[in-house]
Amino acid sequence: MANESQWLTDAPVVEVGGQRQWVLAWWTQLLYALLFGSVVAVAVLGNALVVWVVLAHRSMRTTTNCFLVNLSLADAMTATFNAVFNLVYMLESHWAFGLLYCIFSNFLANLTLASSAFTITAMSIDRWVVACMRVTCANMDECF
Repeated sequence: MANESQWLTDAPVVEVGGQRQWVLAWWTQLLYALLFGSVVAVAVLGNALVVWVVLAHRSMRTTTNCFLVNLSLADAMTATFNAVFNLVYMLESHWAFGLLYCIFSNFLANLTLASSAFTITAMSIDRWVVACMRVTCANMDECF
């Protein structure tokens, strides 16, 4: 028989699929929902604004800003496809979106993280090339 002393607490516990799950208090759920909601709203709106400004204004289409568009798209994807579903998972104490989206969500989380890291690396290399080899790379600062 398993040691059940860890369950001797006042925290609410429910049975989901034969397993005990912790249930957050209503005020904690509300606080998390407000925090996650505000972070997702700011992330999506801010990153959409960056993409719009760079694509709508021809003078903003530089190499660095193309990297920023890529970074903004990766961050917006993280906010929409990862944060929202993880909030629901945290509030419900179980994954309600099926096995296929569980696999896809984990893949997408790693993809957007790698995309952000590689984009920042590429930006750093680009800035180094421009700073160190300014004379030989005069036309490297234009993008589409």
